[in-house]
Amino acid sequence: MSGDWITNPRVIMRECKPKVGTVVVELLARGWRVRREGHKFALYCPCGESIIRVNGTPQNDHSHAVKIKRQAAHCPERHDLIPGPSRPGIRP
Repeated sequence: MSGDWITNPRVIMRECKPKVGTVVVELLARGWRVRREGHKFALYCPCGESIIRVNGTPQNDHSHAVKIKRQAAHCPERHDLIPGPSRPGIRP
């Protein structure tokens, strides 16, 4: 049903291609919220600043997963998936 919040990672993995589902589940574990929007999903950042649109069945799931990670890294509170010393200001 459109507009429902999703908290169960199994639902995400069942409805998304594997690489996209993995990224969405990782973000869910980091505090992002997932909402169903038609045939797609929306990821809402914990700080309320970022919304990422997720196509559950893109043509190229690898590039879409990378795009989602990249967009998550732009969150003002840095709720991203790629912490490390090469990225200044990001908490491990």
